Amino acid sequence: MIKVTWDKFYPYVRPLVQNCPLSYVDAAIRAAAIEFCDKSLIWNEPAICGDMYAGERVYKYNFHSDGFSIIMPISVILREFVTSSNNNNLIEVIDHHVNNVNLQDLDTYHKNWRLVEAEWPTHFYMKDRNTFVFVERPTQDKYGAIHTLCAVKPTRDSIDVPEWLFEDWADTIAAGALARLLGMPSRVWGNLSMVPYYTSQFRAGISRAKSKMYKSHTTQSKRMLPKAF
Repeated sequence: MIKVTWDKFYPYVRPLVQNCPLSYVDAAIRAAAIEFCDKSLIWNEPAICGDMYAGERVYKYNFHSDGFSIIMPISVILREFVTSSNNNNLIEVIDHHVNNVNLQDLDTYHKNWRLVEAEWPTHFYMKDRNTFVFVERPTQDKYGAIHTLCAVKPTRDSIDVPEWLFEDWADTIAAGALARLLGMPSRVWGNLSMVPYYTSQFRAGISRAKSKMYKSHTTQSKRMLPKAF
């Protein structure tokens, strides 16, 4: 993955906050990038969660990287490894896509969902940002089966982001940084009258990115209800 450091954003930020120390500029760009990714869920990375166990619905994930932190899973795939009965050689790999549903909808429209079992669950919901729950209780152990695509964001000490994030969203992240820097009272670079404008630009960019993300994951919509179990 090609990455760019915060100085790549300087031409979009520094001309409007002259005499602002670079440490302040870097911190504002980083904070804007974190908020942008956190609210839009636009940055996705694959993560292997591990084994699925018979009778176990609840799975916590604890995936770490030096370059980003996980916000939440966007999608879950259960990977089936089909092997030969003779020599156990791998024949094919089948991906079972697991759809994200809303717990409140489950309790409203499918009151007996907790009684449902399946070899390969087809739905899950988020218990919290670090825990997902299969709607159908797994009936078999499946080793190495659980794979996720997670929304991620830069960490508090990140020094860079993927190049595509800069190419596609530099103006939005710069607007978020400017809203922070211009809003600093009693600073020579401060300009409170411009804060609403850049805040509005930042929020509009987040909305566009969020819409783009959801359009690319239409089958994973949180409002999708299971048609049958």
